[in-house]
Amino acid sequence: MKPMRPGVSLPRLDTYPGAIPQGWLWQVKLNDERGTVSPEGDLFNRLGRPFAPHKVVVFGDAMKTLRGMLPGEWGDVALLGFRGGFPKGSIVVLDLPQREGGFEDRISTCTGELYLPEDGESAPVGQVLCLDYYLDAKDLFQRTLGRSGLEGVIGRRPGVRYAEGDSRDMCKSKWKT
Repeated sequence: MKPMRPGVSLPRLDTYPGAIPQGWLWQVKLNDERGTVSPEGDLFNRLGRPFAPHKVVVFGDAMKTLRGMLPGEWGDVALLGFRGGFPKGSIVVLDLPQREGGFEDRISTCTGELYLPEDGESAPVGQVLCLDYYLDAKDLFQRTLGRSGLEGVIGRRPGVRYAEGDSRDMCKSKWKT
């Protein structure tokens, strides 16, 4: 299984005068490693290949927790700490591909909100986290602009089923290049 990815890119929302999808659900765009977790607990990169063992071991505590939370399910995840901004070791559940319904239905049972540390503060390690979603893309973009570990926002059309690969039912706007 490969992650669902934004098939549409918008310019920076803080300067973009054009139309932004209305009624969509918006989340921060993490600047970290994307992957999937199989029902058996194997960790794959965004291309569907197994992660190297030295990368997997860093997420051992979070993987145990995740398997307890989501036994026998695929998880679309972000692995925090590979690109900076967060310490290595926590996993963010981005979506649950095999669940029925739209994004808001699939992710509704995920608990543990992502803590976004201010510069110099520590962040959780070895935890399973989730992202809140918002209705106002420009406001979220502006509030998170320049935050360590982030690079913009991701929008999803509500009610859309999960589909592997690029999807026009998702869009992104990045402030970080």
